[in-house]
Amino acid sequence: TACEASGWVSDSSLFCKATAGVRDAHSVSVSHIHATIVVSQQFSYVSPLPSSVTPTNSAKPGGVSMSIYGSAFGVFDGTPRGRVGDTACQATTWVSQSSIICKLPPGKASARDTIVTIGKERLGTFSRSFTFDTPLATALGPLHGPPTGSFSVTVYGTNFGADDPSPTTQLGVTSCMASGWRSDSSIACKAPSGLG
Repeated sequence: TACEASGWVSDSSLFCKATAGVRDAHSVSVSHIHATIVVSQQFSYVSPLPSSVTPTNSAKPGGVSMSIYGSAFGVFDGTPRGRVGDTACQATTWVSQSSIICKLPPGKASARDTIVTIGKERLGTFSRSFTFDTPLATALGPLHGPPTGSFSVTVYGTNFGADDPSPTTQLGVTSCMASGWRSDSSIACKAPSGLG
């Protein structure tokens, strides 16, 4: 990309008015009447730095829009990428050089990092900045079963997530023989044997 403006300063220096850009290392070249000279040093822009998010908490199914605020997100970037923890945002939209919108992916409870990528590199991380709601069990059924176990019990509640291939549940202090996610509000448990 050509400089917005450039000019002669002295026999040993020129000036270049830099265009908008992102951190990726850029080679520098000078075109003269007789040749093009590539400068050995490379130029890079300041790294994007996320510093706050709104909201800081959401239900597990995701789909909520979260605003990521910070600095050096670029004058315009058509392909920014945001992540919450290890999961990419369902969609990421550049708003300004200080804000990006992330459509939240489904997630699990616990503090998550917010990560912003501009250009080709993963550039900015805001540590432990976002949480998903903690699962809450409110009821189960049936309430009684044979002591031999091996029957199905459904646990009802909220915030069980959009999909969880490996939930773990317990009846008392004993783990279910098998557990299966059904929806954000129910999980199936194959009851273990027990008494009382």
